[in-house]
Amino acid sequence: MSSFRQLKAKSMNHEKCLVDTLKHMGYSPVVGQDQTVRGDTRADNRKGYQILLRKEDTGSRGDIGFKKEADGFYTIGMDPYIMSPITPENFMDKVEGQYIVTKAKATAAKLGLRVVGAPQKYEVNGKQHVRLQYEKVGA
Repeated sequence: MSSFRQLKAKSMNHEKCLVDTLKHMGYSPVVGQDQTVRGDTRADNRKGYQILLRKEDTGSRGDIGFKKEADGFYTIGMDPYIMSPITPENFMDKVEGQYIVTKAKATAAKLGLRVVGAPQKYEVNGKQHVRLQYEKVGA
């Protein structure tokens, strides 16, 4: 039995930052057009993904795909039936948490800044936040 699911990201909209995030997390993302996410059976395979984590890379029985939607944000797709203990929600939370830090560092570098110290993670009203401290490069 299969249950292919898709989950929309709240913040992920930049391909390079997403690929860098996945690499930082220890994966080897495959970038291309119209890639197929393999599920439990051939009938569960889904096409149209631009970034793919192959099952051989995730250590699970299925692939994880990222598809850029019309609004510019990515949707994650996987077959959670065969991905246990990975769920779309817990995987998305981990990736988005790291993505925010990766994107902030990339934006800072463009502005001539660099991150100082470790990211500070905190929670407000049940929502996770990350605080970064910057300094001007060459200051």
